[in-house]
Amino acid sequence: MLERRKLSIREKLLLGFGGIATAIFITVIYVFQALNTLKTVTEVDGEILAIQRQIIFIAALAVAAAAAIAIAVIRFVTTEMQVMDDQKIEFSALTSHQLRTPPTIIKYDTEILLSGDAGQLTRKQQQYMREIEHANQRMIDIIHALLNVSRMEMGTFSIQPQEVDICALVRSVSNEVRPVVREKHIIYTVSCTRIPKIYADPRLARIVLQNVIGNAVKYTENGGKITVSAYASERDLFIEVTDTGCGIPKEVQAHVFTKLFRADNARLLDPEGTGLGLYIARAIARNVGGKMWFESVEGKGSSFFFTLPRKGLRNKAGRSQLAIDSTMV
Repeated sequence: MLERRKLSIREKLLLGFGGIATAIFITVIYVFQALNTLKTVTEVDGEILAIQRQIIFIAALAVAAAAAIAIAVIRFVTTEMQVMDDQKIEFSALTSHQLRTPPTIIKYDTEILLSGDAGQLTRKQQQYMREIEHANQRMIDIIHALLNVSRMEMGTFSIQPQEVDICALVRSVSNEVRPVVREKHIIYTVSCTRIPKIYADPRLARIVLQNVIGNAVKYTENGGKITVSAYASERDLFIEVTDTGCGIPKEVQAHVFTKLFRADNARLLDPEGTGLGLYIARAIARNVGGKMWFESVEGKGSSFFFTLPRKGLRNKAGRSQLAIDSTMV
């Protein structure tokens, strides 16, 4: 005995809308048949009036049937979409715990082994452990990025505004990249004075800054320059990150904020990037009432701009918070 295959959401939607289209088609057929009947009538006005009433009655029944089918389909689709959304949220919550737990344990054990607390390692063993540590951190970053994308797209993340000193936040994220800045001999400048405090979500603002400043450091070659500036207008607070890095080719600039997109010159400098950072950053900017855009010339550098409304943000309840890049904290 053959097992019945379950219909996909797409197939159910097609069947539902097909039902609506059929009902409407039948309605039109009934109306036209009735009108044709009326045209052939040559009897007295009383009989014509009776036929007109019959036309109205038939057409009303057909329209009512089509409306009933349409309402039933809309209710069905709404229920199916709600179930699908609930399943997505449940899956996100499950992966949030199940996917992050093993790499966290590996990270903790690796740190213990490298510290020598469990016994001294040879140089070769230390090299292997550092490779494991690097690969494991890469996995953690990918998991965090994918979970953030999922939460952004489902709208399940929370916004928790509080009074934030943007200059202090900019300096904090700048300090996180100082080791790499020194290693690459980058001239790194922060210009941020007399900026009023605003009500914003410091966690979300940090994620945006980490992505934009992190990219500037990553794609600026040794001896280059990076400037992070913050300034305010009457309505918005602006953050600008300018670098003398590899720049973005003009022909691909329209795709920069696309999910998973990476320019070829960026891949050469950093083969391990996920292509999700700027997608997440701009999505955050839009969700908090701000904007993000950029200017870039290939081979000369880029400037990324991010705005926050000075009027502040409203609290938004959510089932989870977005994950911060732990490598920069």
